[in-house]
Amino acid sequence: VHFIPADNDKFLSKSLSLGADTIILDLEDSVKDKEVGREKLRAFLRSENNMPGRRDTTEVLVRINPLSSSGGFGREIWREDIDAGFFGADGFMVPKVESRDELRMLDEVLTNMEKNNAGFTKKVLLPIATETPAAVLNIADIARGPRVCAITWGCEDLSAEIGSFGTRKPDGGYLDIFRHCQSMCLLAAKAANIQAIDGIYQNVRDMAGFEKEASDSKYMGFDGKLTLHPEQISAVHRVFEPTQAELKDANAIVTLWEGGDGLEYNGKMIDLPHYVRAKKVIARSSSRDGAQNNNDKMSKDTTISMSDGGETKQTSSPSGEDENEIFP
Repeated sequence: VHFIPADNDKFLSKSLSLGADTIILDLEDSVKDKEVGREKLRAFLRSENNMPGRRDTTEVLVRINPLSSSGGFGREIWREDIDAGFFGADGFMVPKVESRDELRMLDEVLTNMEKNNAGFTKKVLLPIATETPAAVLNIADIARGPRVCAITWGCEDLSAEIGSFGTRKPDGGYLDIFRHCQSMCLLAAKAANIQAIDGIYQNVRDMAGFEKEASDSKYMGFDGKLTLHPEQISAVHRVFEPTQAELKDANAIVTLWEGGDGLEYNGKMIDLPHYVRAKKVIARSSSRDGAQNNNDKMSKDTTISMSDGGETKQTSSPSGEDENEIFP
């Protein structure tokens, strides 16, 4: 799931050629002049909707400003963001969410807009669910909010809120409080039967550290990861794809379990959870194989969209591009 600043023409022009599962057109932190960002966003969405095949390969979400944000004179900035992204985006990333009530309010706004604009697919929501202390305490409720197809987590805003001096240990691992948030994101998502998307890795020059963290995310059970730099994108695809050794083990376990030929594999006892896990590994590989037959791009059924009525599916990040381009 890859971020693109909505006010950057250069990045916008390349965004749909990345082979992305999902791109996030950002109107929040990376955009200083919100009006300029919205105008560029509108123009981009008008143009990209006329590109053949776009909706078969890439989902487009817009990160709005927080629901608590205002621009003076009673203006609610996030409403203007919704207006800018409604005609063309598949949904919205919602930062600094603190409760399900906020999502219900946003759901009402979108429902009214959809009623007044027949023919539009129902918009989905991707909350960043750990950016305030209240959000962390309410994350399970947030994950069950209306239209929520996945949740992700972040620690920079939270660290500022709680007065942390940093987010990571000297060895690069997260401090315990932020590790807790990562774990809660995963558990809340799975409990709500939606996808869990791991957060960013801020050091875009440390690819070894990024790949280790992405691998840890995969093994924990995350369905994808946010990316800031094109090199991170291809790494996510590579890391989240099951290896040949993992597929060999998974197929062997499934064969043994379904054939009733034994409850031991490589000296380890096999039980129902191992069978279920093996089936998921095979399913993830099958999804990627289907995409490889579609011009090496992930097909739309691997995005976080709920356009099929609510079923959630595996998500990873798009393919790489110019190594000198960095999302700020």
